Amino acid sequence: MVPSTRASPEGPRLIPALWLGPSGQIQQWSGGDTAPALGEDGKPLDLFETADRLTAEYGRIYIYDLEGIQHGTSQLDYLQEISREAELWVDAGIEDAGDATDIIIAGASRAVLSTARLRSASELGRAWKLTPEIILELRYQNGELRTAAEDWDATPVQIAQSARSLGVKDLILQFRGGPIGWDSVRQISAGGPTWVAGEFTLEETASLEGTGVSGAIFNYPPEG
Repeated sequence: MVPSTRASPEGPRLIPALWLGPSGQIQQWSGGDTAPALGEDGKPLDLFETADRLTAEYGRIYIYDLEGIQHGTSQLDYLQEISREAELWVDAGIEDAGDATDIIIAGASRAVLSTARLRSASELGRAWKLTPEIILELRYQNGELRTAAEDWDATPVQIAQSARSLGVKDLILQFRGGPIGWDSVRQISAGGPTWVAGEFTLEETASLEGTGVSGAIFNYPPEG
């Protein structure tokens, strides 16, 4: 069991992330690979028991819906059930406002739209006008910003500024395949609410201080 690590009201907030596999099975995330998450008794973690426990501790839960991300079929029934008690931020691989609306109707308070699925800033603008409950994720892969278009000529800071000019409040900096770029974190968090995710671990909680971030998203259960 993860010890109580909820940040103080004055400090960066921590949010547990559940990787939701087929049939609502919690997955263990490790370096880009997933496998069924097991409890201390060696049995698969129960989704609803785990969600209830994390809700009591943290209030908000981040969901990676792998069926939505990988196959375009969000597990809306499970999201609806969990959202009865928890505030949910959900990454279900959405590509447009219609997909985001389905996630919000299911009970999520925010739906994640990633630069990895955007071909231009105008796509973000269209989605935001229809579904203002969007969070923009800036996806870093091996230290480089990942977008759906190789010719999207904008720096991460410019993308963040553009999103905030539209009215997007929260931004997530998702680091995969490499260390967290703390310089980028500081630059972007200076412009508004910013969250760190991906390669972040609870052991790095102290590193959040002084960066200006609102908090960080850690994978549950953590590795090790």
